[in-house]
Amino acid sequence: MREQTGAVEAHRGRDVLIELQISSERARDLSPEEVRGALVDAADVIRTLKIVLERTP
Repeated sequence: MREQTGAVEAHRGRDVLIELQISSERARDLSPEEVRGALVDAADVIRTLKIVLERTP
């Protein structure tokens, strides 16, 4: 989706997708709050990219 929209990646130290992958790999060791945070971050990125994609001609 990023490629389709031409969206520039945020200059964060770690991409939310990498964080989600790591969280899924160690899900048994995470607190419910950490799991929720990872899912909320991923949902936010997907929602934002979808909005941008829908506005892109």
